[in-house]
Amino acid sequence: MLFDYLKAITVNKDSNLPLDEYSQFLMNRWISFMSPSISNLINNTLNQLGNIDKDIHYKLMLSMIPKSKYFKKISYIKKGKKLEEDDIEYIEKYATYNEISTREVKIMKEMADKMKL
Repeated sequence: MLFDYLKAITVNKDSNLPLDEYSQFLMNRWISFMSPSISNLINNTLNQLGNIDKDIHYKLMLSMIPKSKYFKKISYIKKGKKLEEDDIEYIEKYATYNEISTREVKIMKEMADKMKL
């Protein structure tokens, strides 16, 4: 039923769905996956309004989210790939030599890998 609400808000703009299974938290979460910029606007608006009913929240979503022609693909945050033994040894040696944490070295390595692409 959650995806029916999402489709009704983003594609159909249907305000006649029963709201007995509607969850404000889940809607906010899934909309943030679809469009981070719109979710920021919705979060700021909802913070100003405070605690509101399901029907008001649903109508607010209908009015704030632009209509699209199709249901957008939702991209999840994926886990990073596991490091190999050689990478782990290199990271530990580099961190020790430069007196920084291994987390910082991993971040620098990820940035360098992205720049190579």
